[in-house]
Amino acid sequence: KFDTELFYTLKPGNSFFNYHEFNTKIHANSAGLRDEEKALKKPKVLFLGDSHTFGWGVNQPKLG
Repeated sequence: KFDTELFYTLKPGNSFFNYHEFNTKIHANSAGLRDEEKALKKPKVLFLGDSHTFGWGVNQPKLG
C-alpha cells in the first residue's frame, strides 16, 4: 500500500504479487513486515535491504 514517508509498505495479512515471471504469496504482520506477529516483540534477526533481501519472487514458507 502507498505510504507518504516510505513510498510503499506491505498490506497486513495474506496477499499475492502477480508478475509476468512469478506469482508470489506474501504474509505481512500488523506492522507491514514480512514476518510473524510475534517477531515484533522479540526479533531474532533483522534484515534491511532491497528486493533481494525481501525475497522478490520467492514464496514465503508457512509461518506459525
